[in-house]
Amino acid sequence: MKVADVAPDAQSFGNACPEELIIKSGSRESIVKRGAFQYICDPACVAGCLMLYDLNLRTVSCSANKTDMNCGKATIDLDVESMSPENKEVLEQLISEGLAEGNKLVIPIDKNSENEEVSKAFLEVAKRFQKQDVLYGHVNLGEYLTQPISPPRIYLSDGNLYNGKNRLEVYYNAGLTRTNKIFNARQIVPVILNNNPHLVYDEKTNCLWAGDELLNKHRAFVVEKNLAKPKIKKVGNIHFL
Repeated sequence: MKVADVAPDAQSFGNACPEELIIKSGSRESIVKRGAFQYICDPACVAGCLMLYDLNLRTVSCSANKTDMNCGKATIDLDVESMSPENKEVLEQLISEGLAEGNKLVIPIDKNSENEEVSKAFLEVAKRFQKQDVLYGHVNLGEYLTQPISPPRIYLSDGNLYNGKNRLEVYYNAGLTRTNKIFNARQIVPVILNNNPHLVYDEKTNCLWAGDELLNKHRAFVVEKNLAKPKIKKVGNIHFL
């Protein structure tokens, strides 16, 4: 199939993405499961986006359909803010080679371009990046609690409305902390999770994660990184690599 024959948003509108694969926040959607890409990406972008996801890079959007014939480019937009320094360098190199523009990976296309060839080109570009830690999709518990909320009120899962300029104040007002108002994570975290069933709390990072898949990807990266470290053997007072 040719890219020129793909209708705009054919995937995202033609095949509704299951709600458990994404998190909606206002008008924005964030992918939290690998299976979402097949629903929301144009066919030529799926393989590249999957590779980037497996490398723990966040894609913001992508496009490879008939509306792109005017500009002659298929694109995958990356979230540069959640890139490791090493991958930012890779992106700069791709820009110098004409394979990226700003935060976009770019593949030239015309009316004869086939989805398969564009897909292979995106995949080869995506492979240039290095695997990194998951630097998106999570927030420190303290930051989450002290972020201003608007409007300054929250309905908790008990059905009651509580006021507060931030979540911590809401939980104080709901009586979920000790009387002297010392922060009590053991009381607050279960309420947060009950109110936001898509979130997962990880005690080791003290972060709320947007789903267990992103958290597990982080944990797997930490394990891989530790395994890659050279092992040091000690014989007497001498250390051997």
